[in-house]
Amino acid sequence: MQSAYEKTQFNRQQIEKMLDEFGSPLFIVSERDLRERYGVFADALLRSYEHSAVAYSFKTNYLRKVCETLKNEGARAEVVSGFEYGIARNIGYSGKDIIFNGPHKTELELREALADGATINVDCMEELEMIQSFARSGATPPHIGLRLSSSKVARMTRPDGRGALPHRFGFNIENGDALKAVRWTKEHGPHIRTIGYHIHIAVDEPNPAVFVRAAESAIIFAQQVEREVGYAPTYIDMGGGFVEAELWERKKDLASAAIPSLEVFLGGVGAVVRGARFSSPPMLIFEPGRFIVSRSTVHITRVVSVKNMGTRKLLTVDSSLSILPTATTRRHKISAPGIAGPLVKSIVAGASCMARDVWGDYDLPAVRAGDILVVENCGAYSLSRSSQFITPRPAVVWISIDGIISLARRAETPEDITRLDISGGR
Repeated sequence: MQSAYEKTQFNRQQIEKMLDEFGSPLFIVSERDLRERYGVFADALLRSYEHSAVAYSFKTNYLRKVCETLKNEGARAEVVSGFEYGIARNIGYSGKDIIFNGPHKTELELREALADGATINVDCMEELEMIQSFARSGATPPHIGLRLSSSKVARMTRPDGRGALPHRFGFNIENGDALKAVRWTKEHGPHIRTIGYHIHIAVDEPNPAVFVRAAESAIIFAQQVEREVGYAPTYIDMGGGFVEAELWERKKDLASAAIPSLEVFLGGVGAVVRGARFSSPPMLIFEPGRFIVSRSTVHITRVVSVKNMGTRKLLTVDSSLSILPTATTRRHKISAPGIAGPLVKSIVAGASCMARDVWGDYDLPAVRAGDILVVENCGAYSLSRSSQFITPRPAVVWISIDGIISLARRAETPEDITRLDISGGR
């Protein structure tokens, strides 16, 4: 599948014009690609399990135009903080179309979400007790979900090499915490009721068997709850985190050819849920982020200097790791539009003063200072994780389906950065 850049094929003159108008570096988002990728995922999920829903993971990219577009396509909003919840409400999501996850929710945020009718997946007993404490006064008992974790499933996932503990979230199934939490809600009824389960398990997991095992764990647990407590699940939320072959960009990992297709991931889980026996079939929810938004966005940056580094050229660009945080964790495709000639072993590095701001080794034509590089697949965890370290964040340009170019976010200024600061006094 072609990327947003390959589809639009901006020539160098068109890119130069955008850089002249909006500045360099620059992000460019394709509305067409965004809508197409959502459609691919939603259609594949529907084929896997008819009673299903897609909830877009806001943390992946909460640019307003991105979220509004996916809302118009039919996506629910999956948020993990009160901040993201506020963004979702601000762009027009009703509470019933928001799934509120995350390990920290304040009392004020929980009260608002409950009043709005949002789906809340509770992460810990402290949250459960907080909800119960102010649910007594409500006319309608709150219906909540539980975030589940499974030590057995966690042992099947690929370690990320950075000490991540994906099973630290939620209530553990194997040690009995999950069942205790459900029984607790029953004992404190009719003020609170458990109606669903969330079991997001990993990030960039290339093995569909892990997702199948997670679905089986959630289903077996939900069946036990229905037998022993009397609560039938209205939904099973599998979260996100799976990897899709076309987006496998890790610098040192599996070849993309070894990764199954989207249909294999979704189909395996759909078969498990479809084969489960409940008093009524639960909804199957997935929370994709990277799959939908990654390809929609390219990053344009200029070469500012070229140095000799032995047999390689060192290309320093006017962007940096703070602007494109994924530059050192993903293997982005980089090209030099409009420049022909033999390929040269090149190191691409950012313009910050950090020695680790090195994006990787690439085979590129012989570029000079002032030339343009296009970095692809930048829609996920770039805008939402970028910072103003050393330089303000650049503009974001939106290319509509009919090719109209407009500003989605203006470039920041020093005044934007210091506006919240308070000077003077003691």
